[in-house]
Amino acid sequence: MNNKINKKILAVGLFLFMILVILSVIYWQNSTKHQAKLLTEAIVQKDYAAFHKVTPSFNDGTKLNKETFLVFAESIPKKDKEAEIKKRVNNDSLFEKKKGKSWFAPTKFMPYPRYFGFENEETSQVTFSIGKHLLSGKGKRVGPLIGGDYPIDYTVSSPIYGKMQQTQQTDLRKENQTVTLDEKEAFIASKNFQEKLLNQVVSYYIAMNQGLQNDLDFSGVTQAQEETKASLQQTFDELRPYIESVEQTFQKFVMNSESLKIEGSSQPQAVFDIYTDVALSLKANNKGKRAEEITNASHNAIVTMEFDQETKKWLIYSIDFETYTQQPDDWAHTNEVTLPEINQARWYEDGRKQGNI
Repeated sequence: MNNKINKKILAVGLFLFMILVILSVIYWQNSTKHQAKLLTEAIVQKDYAAFHKVTPSFNDGTKLNKETFLVFAESIPKKDKEAEIKKRVNNDSLFEKKKGKSWFAPTKFMPYPRYFGFENEETSQVTFSIGKHLLSGKGKRVGPLIGGDYPIDYTVSSPIYGKMQQTQQTDLRKENQTVTLDEKEAFIASKNFQEKLLNQVVSYYIAMNQGLQNDLDFSGVTQAQEETKASLQQTFDELRPYIESVEQTFQKFVMNSESLKIEGSSQPQAVFDIYTDVALSLKANNKGKRAEEITNASHNAIVTMEFDQETKKWLIYSIDFETYTQQPDDWAHTNEVTLPEINQARWYEDGRKQGNI
């Protein structure tokens, strides 16, 4: 009899012990410490499914998708990565730890949503990305993101200045961040914008040489404003009766990048210094006497260009060679265009053509 009672007591004891072990395991699995471990492993392995079990959403209920998770996981430096992730997971300013309402409910780690704001000209379009991930948002604010230190790439597309890409290192670990871009100053410093202006100057001179070859017809000079082109045409029309030949050569153009400035807003003008090897020579017709050659080989000029609202292009307004002498070697920052060979054009009053355009 006593043996039967002892066996029953032992069986009940084992059962209660098993229940206690099971409950302890469940408690451990649902504990904050264990959930932090699972979360760390999910981030290290870039396992969104495992991450989603511990972190189903942001703490305000906003959906946390796979793209946002990968942006966060890939932003963490590789050196001591696991230790860094543990530090972030347990950072109360990054994750809110929400314990379950019941003893069996696991702790959830809910990140605080972070946003990156961008302020610039209303007429410009902006796209944002981190690494290979294109960011989405409302207007010029992207997010929500998990708090982190992100290199955010943004591309500004301006109807006036063109395209520009920059990277902004943005710390979203404690709070949202907003960047205000002065587009005018940013594009002045943009190598792409500088190259666009200088290339337009080069194209202008190439078209001008084509006009010389085309019997002093400059109607094809589309790189200049209509008034500037008309003035160029009028000048050669007035010279034609008095000259027997015109020759122009060039190959090299250098912009002093630090001289570039933008003036005006509704009708912006770009003004900058250039150095060029343009040489223009005219041989005067002295009616049987020895021809007199006039040469203009000034190497420095101030270029003024104006943005044309109709064509949406920067057009030559003026190129003024009445300026002081400067050497490109003395300029700290430059942009340069050197043609593969000298561009040369020559016009003769008898209709002969000669050149290499």
